[in-house]
Amino acid sequence: MPTIQVNGVNLYYEWHGPAGAPVVLLVNGVLMSTASWSFQTPVLSRRYRLLLHDCRGQGQSEHPAGPYSMYQHAADLVGLMEALQIEQAHVAGISYGGEIALLTAIHWP
Repeated sequence: MPTIQVNGVNLYYEWHGPAGAPVVLLVNGVLMSTASWSFQTPVLSRRYRLLLHDCRGQGQSEHPAGPYSMYQHAADLVGLMEALQIEQAHVAGISYGGEIALLTAIHWP
């Protein structure tokens, strides 16, 4: 189970799909995990390189003392991209993850 240090926290992540394909980051909702994407992953990974991760305090990522904020989760997403050397990606999310995706697009276009 790979983790990577981002903004002082170990974040769990998974890659799915062919290397070299366009990268799509899928962001979970509150109290969800990468398992939230179990139905979409097999289909989307045929055409895209999917990056799934658990936000800080959720799933298999580290659970440091809070409080947490949407901005912190967006900064973690950008930090994850930097740590994994992802220069460009499409970002999508469900529920709270959709809000993180929007905030990321606003502050880090």
